[in-house]
Amino acid sequence: MTIRKRAILNVVGSLAFVAFATIGPARAAPICEPGWVERVYRERITSIVRIETTKGIGAGFFYGTTQRHIVTAYHVIATGHELRVVLADGRKIPAQVIATGEADDLAILELEVPVPEAKPLVAASGSPATGASCVALGHPLATHEGGELAGLLSWSATAGIVGGHNANLVQTDAPIAPGYSGGPLLDCGGDVLGVVSFGIGSGVTFAVSANLLPALEARAVTAPEVYSGGGVESLGQLGVAFEFEPDHIFTGLELNRSWTVADHWSTDVRLAAYFWSGSAKGVALTQSGTRYEVELGERYRLNLSRRAHFFLNFGVGIVWRTTTLRQTLATVVADDPACTVGCSSHVEANGTSTSSGRFPLVFFSGVDLFGIELSYAYLLKTKGDDVSSHRVAVTFSF
Repeated sequence: MTIRKRAILNVVGSLAFVAFATIGPARAAPICEPGWVERVYRERITSIVRIETTKGIGAGFFYGTTQRHIVTAYHVIATGHELRVVLADGRKIPAQVIATGEADDLAILELEVPVPEAKPLVAASGSPATGASCVALGHPLATHEGGELAGLLSWSATAGIVGGHNANLVQTDAPIAPGYSGGPLLDCGGDVLGVVSFGIGSGVTFAVSANLLPALEARAVTAPEVYSGGGVESLGQLGVAFEFEPDHIFTGLELNRSWTVADHWSTDVRLAAYFWSGSAKGVALTQSGTRYEVELGERYRLNLSRRAHFFLNFGVGIVWRTTTLRQTLATVVADDPACTVGCSSHVEANGTSTSSGRFPLVFFSGVDLFGIELSYAYLLKTKGDDVSSHRVAVTFSF
């Protein structure tokens, strides 16, 4: 059961949030003097990082003794690829996932290089006291930062109180927005009460209890995992396409559906319908054609930017294709069928139609920028009477 499902069951099963059971002895809350939020922010903000992925921005913090380990929420890094950690001084360091607790929405990253001056945060001991003051640090809605919002949506603070807790979760009323996920919920002594996970509206937010961190950190040190990402993203695309052959140019519409695993490998199903209209040629008065295709492909998506949706795609597939070509031919017909010499005649138009079905291989590549993809495909001929085709398409994601 995921952390979200388990938490919602806990909440719905209670008539009030104060009904969260206290697990273990509650520790004495630190004394929170006036202005304590400013003090904790000043002392702890350099331990907070921003985590950039192809899906967005989250928060994290230094933890442990290696000065390379970053704690965050699992859902922030679920794809497992193209992760970059931004320090408070602006340095950007690649990172990889070395420990995950998907059920608890926790993860630990390891930086490519250590940060000697880093000050890892410490998990608070025992259970937090209900009603105790707390503050969350993170990057609320940082994807919108810029212009008049510059400097306002990163390394930010939001304060509240502990509303309740159980063995796995700490509930708070601190206003939390996307971008705080993975950041620490701190007491007024600057110790970590939990890792910000999610909210359910009405000012109710949950953090994963810091009591779960020592075990995950121990696993990261003694048995780091090779994490290949999780989850499948489904994406639709609609666009226009052109197929070029020596004697025809087909124009049509295509509808694609793709299922991407770990941000890189994608299985695609593509449906397309084309039409071709040719000019009169020789004895052909009119020429036209239709084509229908069903394509199954596998592609690899290479991310070209750590901050933007910018991918280079390439892959291979197989196409079921049926093509129908129609012609209206001019035929000279004698007025008198029995006449053999010096006969008068007239011209009749006769329609002809030919259909064929094929299974050509297709090799394709494309550039996807912010959901708009320009792609090229080469459809290899599979029989002696086939011709190879070149396809160019522009599609829009939905």
